Amino acid sequence: MKNAYDALFNPSTSLNKVKDAALGGRLLVAPDGASMGVAGRSLAWKLFLVEAGPLQPQPDEQARIPLDAVKVARIQYQKLFLDKMRAPDGGYEDGVIIPGTQTSPPRTERTGGNLDLNNPLSLHNENPWTAWFAAMELRKTILQDVERTFPDIEYFRDQDVQAQLTNILFVYSVMHPDIGYRQGMHELLAPLYYVVDYDSIPEEDTSLGDHPLREICSRLWIAADAWALFDSVMRGVGRWYEWRESKCTTVGKPAFASHVHLSASAADGGIKPYVSPIVQACNKVQNILLKSADSQLWRSLQTSGIEPQIYGIRWLRMLFTREFSMEDAMVLWDGLFACDPSFDLAPWLCVAMLIRIRNQRV
Repeated sequence: MKNAYDALFNPSTSLNKVKDAALGGRLLVAPDGASMGVAGRSLAWKLFLVEAGPLQPQPDEQARIPLDAVKVARIQYQKLFLDKMRAPDGGYEDGVIIPGTQTSPPRTERTGGNLDLNNPLSLHNENPWTAWFAAMELRKTILQDVERTFPDIEYFRDQDVQAQLTNILFVYSVMHPDIGYRQGMHELLAPLYYVVDYDSIPEEDTSLGDHPLREICSRLWIAADAWALFDSVMRGVGRWYEWRESKCTTVGKPAFASHVHLSASAADGGIKPYVSPIVQACNKVQNILLKSADSQLWRSLQTSGIEPQIYGIRWLRMLFTREFSMEDAMVLWDGLFACDPSFDLAPWLCVAMLIRIRNQRV
């Protein structure tokens, strides 16, 4: 880890050089060629994704780990976790540990003494337990997806890992009701969590002394750091999970709804179809980008009746983790995170993949 840190944040290493290495697949290479077990990837992803505030270094300046921003994100996650995981009676489920610590949260005082209102058995419309039970159902739905994450990778069968992934996705979903939770998010979070865990350093490991690595890679903050990376990634790809109806339904409703909805137009009083952002992006991939890059392949797909949603939804929403092994997907992510954290380049990657396999269709 120290070697990776020194390579990334050497005084003679500029941010541009680090990004160029990521784009060229030369950022971090394991001795045996395996990319999953590469020390330092979480450091690079924090550098690329965690916003360091308004005084970020210029591209030609030295690459600096955004430690202050990481600390802010950690405290934010801790507060959100404690707030969203607390039951209406002020208690927490057994086994809950405060992020960044090794202790369980204290029980807080019950808010409000009206047992007719604040009561698990109450049928009152304003009973806070109604929302709590709905949240618990959402957590069960998320866990069902998490349990199926990368079934061939033993790491993701660990129950503690699954619990942390579920917690992160739950916190994100309740903080973003316009998106909620959608299938596919777990496959975006899983590699992020893995690299943070792989680089983590136990508190009892004092071999590094006061080196900054001990703080930036603290094992106590794995979930918070993974959440910060996931939140940043979702700022770019979140639009591909949005649905018009999600703004008027229960937060976190799991399911893929219809892609096209009818909405009234204020301009002419008529009814026009609403096309979701993901379908718009898929249509752009095939009917604009691909058509301009390879008209013959575009024509072949059109003639065959292949709709872009068939492949585009999966490719874009999960950033190609279903099309490549997790090892290869993470190398691809190195380049994406380095040059395009908004993921505007992702549709062009779809075009490149189509052209790469064009001979199977044309």
